[in-house]
Amino acid sequence: MPGNPSEITRTFLANASRADTQFIFDNYSFGFHSGTIQSFINRLGNKNIIIDNRIGPNDPEVRKQLLSSKKTTKTGYMHDKFFLFSELKGIGRNVVLQMSANINDTQYYQFNSLIGFCENETLYNQYLEHWNAVKYSIECRTDEEDEAEVRQEIIRKYRKKEPTGKFKFYGFPRHGCPIERELNEVIKTADANTHVEVCMSFFSRHRVHRQMTKLKAKGANVRIIMSDERVNEAAAELFSKSESQVPFTIIRNDDWKNRMHHKFVLIEHQGKRAAWIGSYNITRPGLRLNDEIAVRVEDDAVHKAFKTEFSVMWIRQTGEAMWFL
Repeated sequence: MPGNPSEITRTFLANASRADTQFIFDNYSFGFHSGTIQSFINRLGNKNIIIDNRIGPNDPEVRKQLLSSKKTTKTGYMHDKFFLFSELKGIGRNVVLQMSANINDTQYYQFNSLIGFCENETLYNQYLEHWNAVKYSIECRTDEEDEAEVRQEIIRKYRKKEPTGKFKFYGFPRHGCPIERELNEVIKTADANTHVEVCMSFFSRHRVHRQMTKLKAKGANVRIIMSDERVNEAAAELFSKSESQVPFTIIRNDDWKNRMHHKFVLIEHQGKRAAWIGSYNITRPGLRLNDEIAVRVEDDAVHKAFKTEFSVMWIRQTGEAMWFL
């Protein structure tokens, strides 16, 4: 990430007049960074700033002042973390920056990742379609009943396509988790040459917990890193049982610093290596409620980069050596 959050903000504001610049901010960011977002509104105008107001007020008076004309919704929220650039000088066209981090001062010191894609028009357009779907869903919902109907419309319209190729894009909410589907296929033929690493800030999908135990039972190499969150307690309890024997470690929160905020899954099976990256935590809200993204990247270099990050955290936490490529 180039510099700290303040530098990123100043860079965007300094160049806002040179391009058509639009932002979607979630309500959580608004509450903690209302001054920064006010700077964007002052420079770009309300029409270029959309606030997703679905997770309850943090600063009602400030929000009332800034969002008097905005519609609000009450369940689910925008959890995406990406930038789209139609063109960046010296880099190229159709640039996507996908992060696990929010741009704020606390996550600048946490375990996070950023991956960039360039000159991939198909992937860029899939991100752009998702951005428009999120914008539409925020602007047209006014209550919980309306939100449920709109979410089903979004799923019908945007989530039916099954992606193909080296980069597979999945937008959420959706019916059925694509990571679970791949793991089900891996389980069928898993053996001692199968490797699965899960590095997930929030990891509460019981189905995936059971998939990890099945993989381990078939002799696969499984490792899991989770953050110190209450929603991960069920997973930790299951993996701690003697009959499960799934190696895992938990990175403890230290006053929001050194927190593990990654969201990636690595799969190595039958000579193929894939990395799942994005904003998606493996949770029920992540699957069914939130606006999220998961991208499956089948690329040895990307897989190796994320596996190195996983290995560094694993060794730091456990002191145990790990397999390397």
